[in-house]
Amino acid sequence: MDEKKPQMARVRRGAGNGNSPEKPTDAELVADARAGRNGAFDMLMDRYLAPTFGFFRYLSVSPSQVEDLVQETFLRAFRKLDLYDAKRPFSVWLLTIGRNLFVDL
Repeated sequence: MDEKKPQMARVRRGAGNGNSPEKPTDAELVADARAGRNGAFDMLMDRYLAPTFGFFRYLSVSPSQVEDLVQETFLRAFRKLDLYDAKRPFSVWLLTIGRNLFVDL
């Protein structure tokens, strides 16, 4: 009896940012958000919310200020998406925005 092997569906792979094969890359999500596609920036927020909170805790930001800084970081990132260079990691760009906000406190 010849058993056929199941066919694996081809899916696009994430470009080295820890994504599983079926998830879009950060650069793809940014491009989608720039194009006005609903939910693209929400996916980026879901992906980087915990690391951004952790970053501010690492910087010893007071608990009362962490939430405000996280919110302002994502707001500024959204407003400045056109400045993001897709050749660089989104996480570094995002946390640089956060760091700059922290320094300006």
